[in-house]
Amino acid sequence: MSKYYKTEDVIRVIEEMQNCYNGWRDTFDKAQIIEALDELPTIEVSEDMGEVSDGYHTFNQLYHQRAVLFATIVNQNKDKAWKSWKHEDGKFCFDKRGEWFIVGIDTPEGSYTYHYEQTYWDMFDCEELDRGKHWDGHTEEDVTRLLSLPPVIPTVSEDAISREDAVNALIAHFVPQTYTGEEVEQATKLARKIMANAPSAWEI
Repeated sequence: MSKYYKTEDVIRVIEEMQNCYNGWRDTFDKAQIIEALDELPTIEVSEDMGEVSDGYHTFNQLYHQRAVLFATIVNQNKDKAWKSWKHEDGKFCFDKRGEWFIVGIDTPEGSYTYHYEQTYWDMFDCEELDRGKHWDGHTEEDVTRLLSLPPVIPTVSEDAISREDAVNALIAHFVPQTYTGEEVEQATKLARKIMANAPSAWEI
């Protein structure tokens, strides 16, 4: 950690020295300047750029959030996504074997990719390629391509049933007289399907 001064404090020292000696620059020597600065309170600034903050989040925090958000998109579009330790030319990402990887997704408007450190590898549940796909020239400005991905339609589990079907099945079982004609047959079939694993006493 390096020590720094607040800019406003340094400006104050400059103004005081100018006022004291009427701005004569050759009045001061290096020792006097250092002595004046040493009287100022210091602040610590991290030399790790990842810990630089905008006052709300650090770069490291935003980087992690971006990884989580992109992983969510990738994992919901596995058929369009891929990841690889290598670029299309066969070289490891940033020439660092096993340290960085590239993950991409193919959208209707073109592909979009990010590089991530190896700690995020398992977060992206998609196809692993020996080499990354061809880079089509996209830049950070093309991030809006992600908006062209179609909405994810949830898959209904085989053991799920809609409210409407559940109502019809129960009515067919407990109040069969409610239905007439083809409705009886359809509702009864639905009830049998739902209650296939029910206790024998409940069989239709």
